[in-house]
Amino acid sequence: MTKKKLEWSNANPIPQLGDVVEVRINGIGKGEVVGFFDEVGYAGVVVKPFDPPQWYINQNGKDEPCHVFGAELKIDPDYTIKNVLEKNAY
Repeated sequence: MTKKKLEWSNANPIPQLGDVVEVRINGIGKGEVVGFFDEVGYAGVVVKPFDPPQWYINQNGKDEPCHVFGAELKIDPDYTIKNVLEKNAY
């Protein structure tokens, strides 16, 4: 079986497990990368939001992670769990 190379839709490299990213769509906000997925030839990350908006909690549950593609993320090397949690006190 031949493996196909997956596309990543962000100028930054794919984050690692445990990295903190910001989900830019729908006001979801910052969260921790807890997994990966692929869909139609694109790589994506599974993110557990730290403080999701109320609509997200109502629709998915407070602790439910979201699946997002690179174009939907802001990746900043200054985002660390320690920095984000200290700043926002979630």
